[in-house]
Amino acid sequence: MRYFRPEAMIRMDGRESPVIYAPQSGETPQRSISFVDCIYGTGGSIDLSTSGREAGDLCVLFTAGATAGTPPDDVTPSGFTPIDTTASGSGFGYGQRWSLFYKELDGTETTLSTIKGADNNDAVALIFRKSGGTWSTPRGVTNLAQFDGNFSATNVSIPASAATGPAVAIGGWAAFIYSSPNNYSNMNDAQTPMWQGVYFDGNTAGAGYTIFNTAPADMNMGLWQPNSIIGAAGFYFQLGA
Repeated sequence: MRYFRPEAMIRMDGRESPVIYAPQSGETPQRSISFVDCIYGTGGSIDLSTSGREAGDLCVLFTAGATAGTPPDDVTPSGFTPIDTTASGSGFGYGQRWSLFYKELDGTETTLSTIKGADNNDAVALIFRKSGGTWSTPRGVTNLAQFDGNFSATNVSIPASAATGPAVAIGGWAAFIYSSPNNYSNMNDAQTPMWQGVYFDGNTAGAGYTIFNTAPADMNMGLWQPNSIIGAAGFYFQLGA
């Protein structure tokens, strides 16, 4: 990676050029995280080709599906690493599955296979870009799931304050098939700090994030209608040196 000093040198033709240099011994390159895009998928696939993704970007993928009687098979998209998965066949007669994945992208990803339920399926991908540093594995993972209309939790906590560098707190959820489309998470409600981006696919799934390039803090994702939730999860990634 190349870095630019704010000073400029004067060329022979009188024009200025930035001075390109590598960090000297003892210097630490500045690290930061930025948001790239949110992509939705359904029908058992999601297409990242229009997302603006580049090699080195982090993609976090939330997937859910439901089929009468038996939960749909779990599907790990090519090259992705599972964070967690849960499944049950007892949710009002519907088998349901809720699975989470992540990958540092190579920049060539297009259509990915995801969970395909006969009666309901959703996929939501969040993509982030790093400047300097390396992505950690997901940390502080909380994954809650229910399939019996008896979801007792009303909040998912994300302990991002434990991060030792730039970090991004991420939350996602999927709603029960019998519920009318709604945004079941109160990520938009006033809280400190605020969620910076919240995305809802217009059907039964959504996700959100907050980036901390300095002073990481804990985040909370509340649930408006917990009895309608298939699953809700939260965690964070940080940038190491």
